[in-house]
Amino acid sequence: MVRRAIRLYVSAGRDLEAERDVIGRVVAELPVTAGWEIGRTPGWRTTVAVSAVDVSPTTCDLFIFLLGQDISAPAGSEWDAARASRRPMLALLKDVARTPAGLEFQRLGQDLWVRFGALEELERQVREWLVRQLLDRAEQLRLTLPEVERLAALRAEAERSAEAAAAATDRSRAAAGGGVILPSPPGRG
Repeated sequence: MVRRAIRLYVSAGRDLEAERDVIGRVVAELPVTAGWEIGRTPGWRTTVAVSAVDVSPTTCDLFIFLLGQDISAPAGSEWDAARASRRPMLALLKDVARTPAGLEFQRLGQDLWVRFGALEELERQVREWLVRQLLDRAEQLRLTLPEVERLAALRAEAERSAEAAAAATDRSRAAAGGGVILPSPPGRG
């Protein structure tokens, strides 16, 4: 069977163009040679036209939903279609003030949201989620052994970084309450 591109759909409001760019950059950096087909909510300045890439919330392999200040059509119907199709979804909630419509939509998915503030945080969250999804679906997506190995190495690197960040946070909390910080024993560093 011929290997096809991985299909990703990104649903985001008008105020999230920079975040869409981050997602595109993360996807481009992933060590997958099958290629990607990315569908997205039409931008507010674009007109809907016939596209060579037909990726929708119901035809995608993976779905990313971003909520910023407001929710507007067709994001709500994209959310409903992705939920109904049971596609793996990453629901990202930007730490910003929301309009009344945005607040109501936030309540709809209250148990699903992953919060982010800075673009660097978004980048890390998207990369970690995509790597996990690709590894979980490696056979279905027909990933090669070298691709799986490179993705597994990315996941291990992310886990090490998270552990180091947690350890640094623990050390800074200890210092904030007063105390002595001792160096790590040799080889535990």
